[in-house]
Amino acid sequence: MNRVIREAKPTDITDIMQVMEAAKKIMRQSGNLPYHVVHRIASYPNVHGIFSDVMDFCFSHDANIRIDTHKDNRIMQHNIEKHGFSYCGIIHLADGDERLAYQRLNKDSVFHQKSFQELTVDELYELLRVRSEVFVVEQDCVYQDMDNDDQKSIHLWLTVANKVVALARVCPAGTHMQEISIGRVITTERGKDLSVWRSYHSGRRRI
Repeated sequence: MNRVIREAKPTDITDIMQVMEAAKKIMRQSGNLPYHVVHRIASYPNVHGIFSDVMDFCFSHDANIRIDTHKDNRIMQHNIEKHGFSYCGIIHLADGDERLAYQRLNKDSVFHQKSFQELTVDELYELLRVRSEVFVVEQDCVYQDMDNDDQKSIHLWLTVANKVVALARVCPAGTHMQEISIGRVITTERGKDLSVWRSYHSGRRRI
């Protein structure tokens, strides 16, 4: 197929909007979440297992990975599909060349429940960082987040691929309120489309 790359004209608006709508459908299927893209995987012919090692590394850092390959690269297509990626459609490079687009989204979440004393330094830092990011920066509300109730509370959070996607704390009676109270509840942008709290409720965990 011959392709011509040129500056768009006003008369192209109908065709452009059709392309944009098709792209939106692909994004809706993927959850429209932050993602990483893998490019340029190669190895010597006598070296095997590189694709698996690369995928293990990628999914240890993010739950949403995209990859594309040429329609004639059957070996890469086989590896991509073998590792659980879903075909999303055709994308076009700047030169008009076509690529087959794939995505794999791991929605498996890990529930964490710890007292303040059980938290590691890194865990505490990440929970406080997320709270500050949402309550202070995103909501543009300057206030004292650390109120000395954390030390007596049970801290709950969910991670996807080692990233915090939701958190909360449970304060004992007589701490923040006379009754047991739940506060500092956050679902991050990364977790909004994942129904992340279901794993907590469905597990009927006792605190």
